[in-house]
Amino acid sequence: MVSTRLAGGFVGSLYALYGTSSGAQTSAVARFNWFEYKGDDEVYK
Repeated sequence: MVSTRLAGGFVGSLYALYGTSSGAQTSAVARFNWFEYKGDDEVYK
């Protein structure tokens, strides 16, 4: 596991939301109003 503590700094992790049409053609739009990450992993303690 590559963590901030093991790597000694930022490891380039990215958390994001996404939508999919499972391969079907669509003109629909996905909008997300809220995303929250607490970051309470053991590596930060």
